[in-house]
Amino acid sequence: MPGTPPLLLLPSRFVQVTYRANLDDFLCVARMAAGRLVHPTGQAWQLDGCKSDRLYLRLLYGELADQLGLVPYLDEEFDLIVNASTVTIGIHTRLATTAALFDQFIGHLDHLLPRSTP
Repeated sequence: MPGTPPLLLLPSRFVQVTYRANLDDFLCVARMAAGRLVHPTGQAWQLDGCKSDRLYLRLLYGELADQLGLVPYLDEEFDLIVNASTVTIGIHTRLATTAALFDQFIGHLDHLLPRSTP
């Protein structure tokens, strides 16, 4: 697409972080953490749900998307491993933007939930 900057690819990055929380508590905190992630457009990310092995975040562009002719949202997904008393969230990516978003998200989660130690 003309005018679209190329994606910045990094060496493959695999990161997992485990928190001491059940799934309900983790999702409550994840919803708060997602709302603290702000895109350069000024829009905040939202927790869009989860499946047994995935956590979904969504960024709604709204009117900005209409003005720019873009898809009205952007999705990101992270790996999820759920146990009775812990939740592990992770990524395996080569995209710098996904890695940066994950790092920011984990930074917010770290202020709200205790990490599980091995």
